[in-house]
Amino acid sequence: MIMSMLRQRFLFALIGSIVFGLVAIEYIETDRICKTPIYYSLGSFDERFGISATEALADVKEAETLWENRTGRDLFVYDPQADFKINFIFDERQQEIDSQEVFKEKLDNAKAKSDLLNEEYQKLVSEYENILSQYNSETEQYENKLKKYNNKVASYNKDGGAPPDVYEELNAEQDALERQRQYLNSRSRELRQLVDAINEIGQEGNELANNYNRSVETYNQRYGHSEAFTQGDYQTDKINIYTFKDDTELVKVLVHEFGHALGIGHVEGETSIMYYLMEEQPNELELTDEDYQAYLTQCVERRKLFGLFNI
Repeated sequence: MIMSMLRQRFLFALIGSIVFGLVAIEYIETDRICKTPIYYSLGSFDERFGISATEALADVKEAETLWENRTGRDLFVYDPQADFKINFIFDERQQEIDSQEVFKEKLDNAKAKSDLLNEEYQKLVSEYENILSQYNSETEQYENKLKKYNNKVASYNKDGGAPPDVYEELNAEQDALERQRQYLNSRSRELRQLVDAINEIGQEGNELANNYNRSVETYNQRYGHSEAFTQGDYQTDKINIYTFKDDTELVKVLVHEFGHALGIGHVEGETSIMYYLMEEQPNELELTDEDYQAYLTQCVERRKLFGLFNI
């Protein structure tokens, strides 16, 4: 039996992150001693899981192959008429998973939008700071030149006026100063426009962050609790599947339940498929040495013990 235990942790920062729970697995010992091959068929199937029966059987085949490739034995055979059924039963447990996934997707999209907005904000702030630094330096240069110009003019006026050739130079210098003043004014307007844009994006970002945080609080209240429910189970003549988030998780559940169908119990290694929690197993799933040893112990040693040597 596979039990899902939602043990959620949440960060309540401005933009929080979501950590999803563990999948606990519970097993009831059976008397099966690896009577193989196990002939199976697809039993009841609810299309509300969002996959077709053909896709489901493909995942079953993948789970079957993982056991058979490692053991080198034909352990499972699909037979549409077989009495051993694999059932896909849709109920409130999967509805809860689906609802949670939809909510999580909305949160992920909101966070992605916020990240993009923050990236744009930081880019504008950096641009503003660079332009401001240049503006301050150019303004200081302009003011120094203007001060020198005014002192020069005052000195010539004190002496009764500038000579004609100097007068022309002073006019040219005055024109240059005026052009620089106009340029600085345009840079000042550019800075004000950047400030307006930064403030606008900042306000939008704050609103988005506030909405996101409120949504995170709602998510936490709705899903941030510990609740055990059966994800799947093996019984004498069937495997029932109740919940899964995607094909990868479905295959993990099926591989685990196939192990129970062989009579294998839980093992200690956290990365093993027969571990009681679905937590550390990689998505690129394969049976560990521990899984294989559990198979040998259950399906070979016990058959020898009972005098069943045709394994």
